[in-house]
Amino acid sequence: MAAADSDVYVLRTHFVNEGILETVKALQRDFGEPRVFMLLDTTSLSPRAAPIQLAQSILPPGHLIPIDNASALAVDPLMDKFNLPGISYRAESSFVVAYDAISRLTTGTGFAHMWVIEYDVYCKGSFFEALKPCRNVECDFLAKGMDDGVGVRKYWRSPGWCWWGDLFGEISALPVQERRGCFFPVTRSSVRMLETVKANLGKSTGFCEVYFPCLCVANGLSYKSIPWQSLGIVRYAPQLSPEEVQRIAVPNRLYHPVKSAVPAIHT
Repeated sequence: MAAADSDVYVLRTHFVNEGILETVKALQRDFGEPRVFMLLDTTSLSPRAAPIQLAQSILPPGHLIPIDNASALAVDPLMDKFNLPGISYRAESSFVVAYDAISRLTTGTGFAHMWVIEYDVYCKGSFFEALKPCRNVECDFLAKGMDDGVGVRKYWRSPGWCWWGDLFGEISALPVQERRGCFFPVTRSSVRMLETVKANLGKSTGFCEVYFPCLCVANGLSYKSIPWQSLGIVRYAPQLSPEEVQRIAVPNRLYHPVKSAVPAIHT
């Protein structure tokens, strides 16, 4: 049975296959169909037919939110200015497009936070139970912090982290000692955070894992780390296969990156 909830949950993906659909169904089961969305983000891909029909088969009208290069550039004129490659430099435009679309659909009810869960995050059991330790964590932005899962990433704790310098525009004036970092597979943003991201389109940009936390610092917003009780193995690499994660996963914990050999289905 789905839990009553004031948050919305967005699965962010650039393709669709049966594994993606299963994750969407699991989120719908745990949080209720009205609270679950798919952000089909093809901003880092060459123009091609998006897998719309397959995703629409399990999502209510309006719950599939597509974004491509053209629509991202329409909301964020900085997107191409610094010639930054990859989807991780386009996260703010994707978040804002999703936020605006969901806000229109939830007029009258609203929501407290927008969770964004990447396509290669896996949970054996219940997403509701996995995220339960986060419910009492009050902050504007929530993401995994240090590699050990304890505390936010700060410059003095890991000065060798490779992304500290990847801020562009106004945000690049933030002193390096004040910068913060995160890991991005699962994030939770308050409405105030999303409005701040939106207000900074065209002014600042950067690699998402340093840009979002630094935007908090620069605007007096709070950023905290996802409690370790929610996390299984959450890392950049090496990846986990679905078969491996089924064998080792602790129920009701999050795992990343889980990559399937099943090809994407584009219809």
